[in-house]
Amino acid sequence: MNRLNFNDPYRRRDTLHSLCATLCACVLSGGLIYLIYLARVLRIAVTTRETDSRGACLLVFGKRLASGLPDLDFQARIHAAHRLLTADPHSRAILLGGGQPGSTEADVAFHQLMNLNPRLANRVTLEAQSENTLENLRNARELMDSTGSRLAVLISNRYHLARCAQFAHQLGLEFELHPAEQHLPRNAHTALAVLREAFCLCWLDLGTRWARLIGHTRMVKRVT
Repeated sequence: MNRLNFNDPYRRRDTLHSLCATLCACVLSGGLIYLIYLARVLRIAVTTRETDSRGACLLVFGKRLASGLPDLDFQARIHAAHRLLTADPHSRAILLGGGQPGSTEADVAFHQLMNLNPRLANRVTLEAQSENTLENLRNARELMDSTGSRLAVLISNRYHLARCAQFAHQLGLEFELHPAEQHLPRNAHTALAVLREAFCLCWLDLGTRWARLIGHTRMVKRVT
């Protein structure tokens, strides 16, 4: 899930500023910089193994709903969380994702999880205010602080893991990655998602580096 809020004029200005800096870097490098990030997304997507950490806090990323229902990618994330919660009775999960009141991504994920095993209800917390991956992790960090959890297991689709890891690193989280799928699917949907994620990661990382280089405190605070 990744939505931009352009109601804040400073956010719009900072977003366009970082985007221009990223595009300039990609053009001046002849596209080489983008290919580097594409390789990173693919490497993490292909090589990440399922975690076996015990007693961790599972962070299940939301995804935009299709007519109020989770798509196959989102369902894979929910099923992965179910497997980990079932395997480790000491783990807890935070379901992430906002949306319309009463039908947020977190609400939908919770109902899907309860259909799989209603006994897990007391080990699940909903975070239904966030609108993008960064807000997912920011809000989850506060919830984790209140529960005393330190290690976060980030659950998402393989193509999304590199960006999740980058945000978690910038927010100072102690984390491990857990893929929703056993292997990276080989289809057009996944290929397009990998290409998109590579650009998002490139934009995130280069935009952050540029903001730090020029001492733009407001831009840095938006992503840390």
